[in-house]
Amino acid sequence: MVIGSNAMPLDCVIIDVYTNRTLQEIENIRSLLSVQLPSENIDGVECDVYSGGGFRSYVFQKNGMVFMVTFLEGRPNVKDIAEDIIRSLKVKK
Repeated sequence: MVIGSNAMPLDCVIIDVYTNRTLQEIENIRSLLSVQLPSENIDGVECDVYSGGGFRSYVFQKNGMVFMVTFLEGRPNVKDIAEDIIRSLKVKK
């Protein structure tokens, strides 16, 4: 899923949901492409943070599903939008 603006195509947030991959598998892939930064806790959700190629990704697990929320670094307000998405995700078991 991509959430963004047609007026500002760089101001988008990409949400990947993995139902058949483990958190470890996704983190291994991200670590090959990016530098791991210190983890962040966003409203009770522990996120592993990766940065590379101008993008920042939050990787986390909720109710057995693995999510990766990615956005272009340096764009105003996009980090806030990504964090709002992480806070608002309601995952059914």
